[in-house]
Amino acid sequence: MDYLLFIFTFASVSLLPGLCMNLAFSLSLSLGYKNVLWMMFGELFGLAIIVICCAFGSNFIFQHPNLFKIFKIFGALYLFLDSF
Repeated sequence: MDYLLFIFTFASVSLLPGLCMNLAFSLSLSLGYKNVLWMMFGELFGLAIIVICCAFGSNFIFQHPNLFKIFKIFGALYLFLDSF
């Protein structure tokens, strides 16, 4: 049943337009859709990485507490350094 909830949530989030879709739409209007295809492929590749990490990686990380601590530290460092 958890997989069904994950699939439903992922499908609804993926189908609704967000910032990436608005960016692709506005850039394709100004630059042409052929020039924006590489950006859209990059967004799809990034989404595939997120899906794989959410589906398989979270269970692996939660089973190893030290790895989860390292993951949290790197995430905090990324957010801290990204603010500059």
